Amino acid sequence: MAHNPEKIGSVVGTFQELYPGKKADVLFSCKWTKNVEVMARLLIPIAEHIYLTQFINKDNPDTNRVMRKEDLLSAFEKVGLMPQWFDNPQDAYRNVLKGEPEYLIVTGSFHLLRAIHQS
Repeated sequence: MAHNPEKIGSVVGTFQELYPGKKADVLFSCKWTKNVEVMARLLIPIAEHIYLTQFINKDNPDTNRVMRKEDLLSAFEKVGLMPQWFDNPQDAYRNVLKGEPEYLIVTGSFHLLRAIHQS
């Protein structure tokens, strides 16, 4: 799970190596402490569509320091990406799959992956 710029860069590089010339749908969320603009910029070369959401972990309130909707949207728009917003990870994941993407990358936070897995 890529949850910082270095790991996002690794995901992008690996994707480009494995699937040259291809793009992926990206489902993303992160904590408020992350440098989301840098991560968004790194995703540009491989992002077909960007889907943003936020996660809530009822079992552990400490993990709920999720980046606000406005900040996530702003960071991605600032680098020229036009993301689609979903209020919760489960809806985001289901909607992305309805589009039958060739490739899907879920990244940005372990908590996002957990929220999807629990649905």
